Amino acid sequence: MRRKLPLFVERSLQQILVDRTELADKFERTLLGYQVVSCKAGCTSCCHHPVFISVLEAIPLYESLVEHGYWTPSFKEKLRKISNLTGGLSFEVWLFSKIPCVLLSDKNLCMAYEVRPFVCRATIATGDPTYCDAQRLSETTIVPRKEIVHEYHTREKTILRKHGLFHLTMPVGRAILLAERVVTGTLLLENTDRAYVSENLES
Repeated sequence: MRRKLPLFVERSLQQILVDRTELADKFERTLLGYQVVSCKAGCTSCCHHPVFISVLEAIPLYESLVEHGYWTPSFKEKLRKISNLTGGLSFEVWLFSKIPCVLLSDKNLCMAYEVRPFVCRATIATGDPTYCDAQRLSETTIVPRKEIVHEYHTREKTILRKHGLFHLTMPVGRAILLAERVVTGTLLLENTDRAYVSENLES
């Protein structure tokens, strides 16, 4: 059974879920009103784009991986390796290196699709998905998502401030590793910014 986090944290996680659902539904409804979506299961071009999230958004990802039996020593080691590989890379270098997302399975499916990062949920192609590839992004048909992602991040910042945290985003893998420590009780959510900076950014 899932370990209960402090009530204050649980409420924040619930609010994040509500905000994600509300904004994603609004974005999808608007889009489907005038566009034909070409995204299909098994297409993984956007799964090779860099994704940065907060530790608060990573907690449901970690819990989903545990729930579905993906959280194994080998997967955790894969998470560490990809996190080390992407650590310090600029967005452009990471993008053109075409490094697969840590959540992409051997069957080319997202292992935590139902709780995937908001930026992933707002990544939608309405033309030839071939042009979602990192090498062809100048011709991409991905629907502009900047405004809806900004709105989500604005709400997320408000929630994080309640815990004394900045809106610190990090590669998905590193965020999930921190989330594990929060959920298992070895790190307080309020200390995650300091832990991330000391372990990954300080020389």
